[in-house]
This record gives sequence, structure tokens and C-alpha cells, in this order.
Amino acid sequence: MGIEYKKIENLEDIKNDATSDIADGDFEFNKCLAYEFDIKLVTESELADVSEDAKSWADDICPDSLHFNHGSYLRGGMMHLTDELNNKPSSNRALLSLISQKDVSDSGDKPIPSFMIFQTSIEDEVLYCTTYFRVLEISTFLRVNIEEIRQRLSSVYSDCPRFKKIRLVIFSFRAYRNSSMTPLKKSEFDLLSFHQLSKKINTNPNEFGYLIREKSKDSTVVYLDKLVHLEEVLGDSECDLSNVKLLLKYLKDSIEHGHKLKEIRLIQSHHPSIEQIAKNLSSSLIKLAEEFEKCHSLLKK
Repeated sequence: MGIEYKKIENLEDIKNDATSDIADGDFEFNKCLAYEFDIKLVTESELADVSEDAKSWADDICPDSLHFNHGSYLRGGMMHLTDELNNKPSSNRALLSLISQKDVSDSGDKPIPSFMIFQTSIEDEVLYCTTYFRVLEISTFLRVNIEEIRQRLSSVYSDCPRFKKIRLVIFSFRAYRNSSMTPLKKSEFDLLSFHQLSKKINTNPNEFGYLIREKSKDSTVVYLDKLVHLEEVLGDSECDLSNVKLLLKYLKDSIEHGHKLKEIRLIQSHHPSIEQIAKNLSSSLIKLAEEFEKCHSLLKK
């Protein structure tokens, strides 16, 4: 029995379908979403609120705001795909493969793409597009993925306008829903240089409050470098904050919880202990943020 393609007139239907039967905190193996829609959904219906995010993921060079992106793995793949479709529309090689086995083996918990395959073929003025994700967060990340797929399909149509409809399949080995998780973007705090950290400590330390609150949100990447740098800045004898001991305590706690989370993720992807350690990390960061928010009234005279 073949796949049944649901006819849609709005790309938002994909996200709505994906989340309709998976509750927050739950997951589903081998999630398959299949749709048929007119080319106008690709050329005229961008998901505007995530359009820039999707472009960042698709760029050939990974922007500083992301831990990694998709485009940097492809190395001219889009040109190959459209050339293949123009020369042989029914080709089985008109595809993008984002990672190879060498990217997976011994990668530990190093961030690598979940978006692994984007394959296309044209038959009877219909573009068939199948995508494969090793894991897919459906409440937030999926909309960005849908927009990136739309942008790539629009590019395909510009270079190879031989189809009027699209049949899209989004297949995920593990689809899960976590509404508290942030996209794989670096937080504003993590983009600060060592110099900027030092300057802010001496001028507007209370601003670290909202910056660290943002960082406290759940993420699939545990990035501790700037917390370590901040600890070094606070440990400087010239630091002029009266609550520096509490700040250092919560910083140390956050860094320790972060290291524990990184270590357990090397051997487990889904386990109750991971959730608890992640909560501990978030809690210690919130305490750190609260302490920074007091700094405007605790500066030594």
C-alpha cells in the first residue's frame, strides 16, 4: 500500500498535524508526514517569522549565531541536485546528503545535523521530495525545517520549472515535542567576547540577569565556554560587586551541572537522569540570573 498524501493549502498544516497526536514531553518513532500541494505554496507562502532562521541554516557558511548549520555540510549540493533534475528528471541521485558516516562515528555529543537527506525526482509534472531526520523536535524546530525545505524547493523550481505540484514526505526516526526547548542558536550571552564580559561586569552587571535567563532555557547543545570566562572575570580581585561570592557559587554550580549533562549525554540520549540534570542546570542558571539582577543596588561604593 502506497503513501497517502494529504492535500494542503497552508504549510502551517504540517506543523499542526505533527503536534496533534504527540503531547508535550512525549515522542513517536518513525513519524511520517506526507502532503500534496500546489507550487504556489513554495513560491508565495513563506513562513515569515522563521524565514531568516531558515536562511541561516541553509547558508553555505555557518553564521556565528549558530553552533552549526546545514548549508556548510552540502558543499555545492544544490547545484548538483538541480543539474541532475534538468539532465535526468527521474534520477535517483538528485539528492542532498548532509552528513556521511565519518561525521557520525565517534561524534559523541558533538552537534551534528538531524536533517540528513533531501531527495527529489520529477514524474508527470509532480516533484517528489522526501526528507529524512534522525530526530525532530516538532513544536519549535519543525517550522524552521519546513521553511528551509520550502526555500530549497523554491530554488529548485527557479532552476528547473518542470513541475506544478509537490508531494512532500517528512520522515523522522524519532519525533518528539518539547515546547520549552530553544532552537539551536547561540544565546546572546554566548556571543559576548571576553572583553565584552569584562566591560559589562564593570558597567552594567545587572544586564547579565536577562542574558543568563535566556541561556537557562533548555537546549540540545551544552555550551559552557562563556560561563567559564565569566567565572574568570568575577574571580578577578578588581571585581567591584559586593555579592561576588554568591555569583561565583552559582556560576560554579552551573558549570558543574553543565559538565555532568555533557558527560551523561555521551552515553545516553533519552533517560530520566538527563532531564533531572538539565533541570538542575537551568535552576542554577536562574539563581545566577536573579543574583545578577540585584547588582544595580549592590555595587560597592
